Amino acid sequence: MSDFLETHEGMEAVRQWTRVQPIVSAFLGSLVRNQADRDDLLQETAVAVVQSYAAFDRTRSFENWVMGIAQNQLRNYFRKLARGRLVFDSELVSRLADSFVRTGPETQEKLEQLEDCFGKLPPAAQELCRKRYREELTLNAIAARAGRSLESITKSLQRIREQLRACIERSQLGGGRI
Repeated sequence: MSDFLETHEGMEAVRQWTRVQPIVSAFLGSLVRNQADRDDLLQETAVAVVQSYAAFDRTRSFENWVMGIAQNQLRNYFRKLARGRLVFDSELVSRLADSFVRTGPETQEKLEQLEDCFGKLPPAAQELCRKRYREELTLNAIAARAGRSLESITKSLQRIREQLRACIERSQLGGGRI
C-alpha cells in the first residue's frame, strides 16, 4: 500500500480522504459512543477507502462513496458487537449518512470555527473542556479531581459553552474573539 500512496492516484485518494474525514468522523461519532471504537472505525474506513480507491467511479460523489464504505464498516462493527443481532436499522444508518454528506461543508466550517475559538480560551477552560468532552469524565469526577463543587464545574462549563457560541457567531459575522 505504501507504493500506492506515492503515486498520483494515491496522493489524490489521500487528498480526497482528508477533505471528507471530518464528516465521516462526525457520522461515526453520532452512532458509536466509545472513543477507541470510533477511532478504530475511522482508521478502518480510511484503509478501506485507500485500498479500494482504484474502483472508485469518478462520475459519482466521493462523499457518498466514502459514506457507503463507512456504513459497511459500521455494520461490521455492530454485527461483532451484537454477535449477529442488528443493533441499528440499515435504513436509519443510510439516512443518517446522507444527512452528514448534505451538511458536511457547513459542519466542517463550524468545526473549524469551534477549533479556532477553543484555542482562544484560557488554558484552564480548555483543560476543563478536555476532561469533560474528550476524556468523557462525569461532572462529579471533574469536581472531585479539581477540589471544586459540582455547581461550580457546571457553571464554568455553561460559561465556556456560551463563550464558544458567541465567538462562533462573531466568526460568522467576521470577527471571532473570546
